[in-house]
Amino acid sequence: MAADLDRVPVPRRGERAERNHRSLEAEARIILEDAAARPEPTMLDYLAMPETAHIDFEPERLGIRQREIEF
Repeated sequence: MAADLDRVPVPRRGERAERNHRSLEAEARIILEDAAARPEPTMLDYLAMPETAHIDFEPERLGIRQREIEF
């Protein structure tokens, strides 16, 4: 899902709101609600992406520490 967003065409501000007969604020709320309702992509989703897609993948630390070994 982390595709290269610099290449995505951006519509004129308010174009979608006008098309849907809503205010900019109402349209922004709907866009945010839609984005929040989507499930997070899985590893399979990332693997299914084209090889040319740019993915910023920063896994979280597992919190595992090395154990001390006594000799």
